Amino acid sequence: MAAEQVDPSPLPEPQTPQARAAQDRRIARDISLSEQQIKAGAGEVEAAPELAEGGYTPEVFETVATPLQIEALDKFAARQAAAVKTAEKSVRTLYTKDRDLGRSAFQKDAAAREALGLAGRAPQSLDELITAARTLAKEGQGNQVYQIDAA
Repeated sequence: MAAEQVDPSPLPEPQTPQARAAQDRRIARDISLSEQQIKAGAGEVEAAPELAEGGYTPEVFETVATPLQIEALDKFAARQAAAVKTAEKSVRTLYTKDRDLGRSAFQKDAAAREALGLAGRAPQSLDELITAARTLAKEGQGNQVYQIDAA
């Protein structure tokens, strides 16, 4: 059975979140596959003479290929962390706008603010933000009392 090959072609910038997710899966798969191929090549006994002829000694795998694979993994992890940070910033911005609108609309109705999760301080942690956003969405969409007439 032939080993799966890593596609070395550059990846175009994805146009949609779904395309970005597919690209991320491909990159993660390729990084994992490269690690497997490096380990297999470094431990290959039967093909060692042929690999050595091509300049692929166990030392090359250890000193060149492995650090490159680790660097790729680190860069991918950094890209993922940056994407999460950007997404969190967007969610915070949208939630803050919705929170401000809701607090304004129900400034004289403390019970409504409480039910919508708009009473008290704004959420600080990501967990608090997610909980507050879910509460606002669930209560705000699910109860006709909280629908704002924009007319």
